[in-house]
Amino acid sequence: QTIIDDGWVQRFAGGYSGRANSVYPLYPGLDSLDAKIDRAEARYRALGIKPAFKLTPAAEPSHLEAALEQRGYQRARSTSLQIADLTSADLHITVPLGTECLIETRLTGDWLALAGVLREMPERDLELMAQVLRLLVVPTAFVRLIANGEPVAVGMGVLDAGWIGLFDIATDPAERGKGIGRAICQQIMAWGQAQGARQAYLQVMLHNTPALRLYQSLGYQEVYQYWYRELLEGVR
Repeated sequence: QTIIDDGWVQRFAGGYSGRANSVYPLYPGLDSLDAKIDRAEARYRALGIKPAFKLTPAAEPSHLEAALEQRGYQRARSTSLQIADLTSADLHITVPLGTECLIETRLTGDWLALAGVLREMPERDLELMAQVLRLLVVPTAFVRLIANGEPVAVGMGVLDAGWIGLFDIATDPAERGKGIGRAICQQIMAWGQAQGARQAYLQVMLHNTPALRLYQSLGYQEVYQYWYRELLEGVR
């Protein structure tokens, strides 16, 4: 669910995913800052969701972060938004020996179950994730890699207006370092390219050094960073 409040986008999805459960302060608006923050906090608390703001260097108004910090909001989950050009990319897809790729264009129980296991998701979060994914109205690829008969990696590609977004990439810890993560990313990018995508994008947390190295090797470059300001329990 989404509410637009005086230049701020407020998103609600039961608490699953920071991007789907936070305030996007896109425009400065006309109302007082304190009043807008109060309204946002009230809405999230009414739904049992911890109040959070997704911030970028362009967040409006410019003094918002200082105001949130004064209220006890802590900075968390710094993330890099990166893009790669697909118009001249030759992906040279490399699939490790004994590995096959399954690409489906609708959500299945097998994909969902594997994503839940590899991402170590609680049952409630998995159910919320399924609800969100079933609402997608743009072409989507649900991808699994099978190695020697066992599922070892999962990912998703979302196609929209010439862009392919990579989401929910996860690899079995026992299979890391074998090119599995690279293979599933390449498969999603190639699927998007075949569907007419000219650019690819993804989001990676700044502390995830192995993923940052992988995405750099695939041609991704940072466009901007974002982070959250979250209100700790018991504050205010």
